Amino acid sequence: MVKKNSLENLSKKQLSDISTELWNKRIENKSIEVADLLVRKKDHCNDVAEKSLKLLSTYSQILLGKDYNEKYIENLIYFSSLIHDIKRDKRKHHIKGAQFIKGEKQKKIIMLTEDDIANIAIIIESHNSGTDISMVNKNKVISARVMAGSILIIRLADKLAKTKNIKEHIQKCRTESKQLINKYNIKIDALIEKEVFGRREL
Repeated sequence: MVKKNSLENLSKKQLSDISTELWNKRIENKSIEVADLLVRKKDHCNDVAEKSLKLLSTYSQILLGKDYNEKYIENLIYFSSLIHDIKRDKRKHHIKGAQFIKGEKQKKIIMLTEDDIANIAIIIESHNSGTDISMVNKNKVISARVMAGSILIIRLADKLAKTKNIKEHIQKCRTESKQLINKYNIKIDALIEKEVFGRREL
C-alpha cells in the first residue's frame, strides 16, 4: 500500500510541482484554443495563490480567528488556490474542479489523505462568491469558522488578481459572500478599505 502524505508536511515547492502536473494533464491533447485558455488560467491561479498567502499573512486573525493549525491551513489555501480554476473551460467549473480533484487518477498524482483531498475540494467548490455556504461544515479536520475564512481568502484573492474593475469585483464578492461573512462574524471592511480602496498593496 502506497503511503500518502499529509498536507502540512509538504513544502510550497512540492505543492507547486503537484499542481503543475495536474495542470499539464488538463492541458494535454486539448485544442489550441482550450489549451491557451487553461495556460492563462494557470497563471491566474499562481497569482491568486501568492495573493492568498499575503492576505493570510497580514489578516489571519481577522479572517481565520486564532485556533487552527497554521501550516496546514497555509498549505490548504495555497494548494487550493493553485488549482481552483483547473476546470475553467467547463460550465460550473467550481463543481467540476472539485469533482476532478477527487477523481482516482488525480488522487494518484496528489497522494494526499482523503481528508486533505476532501478539504481541497470544498474550497474549490466554494470559491465562487455565490456558492451555497453549507459546504463549510462538510469536513472533519477544520472548524467551520476556519474553513469559512479560508474560502473567503481565496474569494478575495481571486478578485484582487483581476486585471480590470477590481473595486467592482470586490464589491460583488462582499455582497455575494454576505451570508458567509455574517454567519461567521468575519470583519473584512477594514481589510477591503486598505487593500482595494486604499493603496492596494497586494
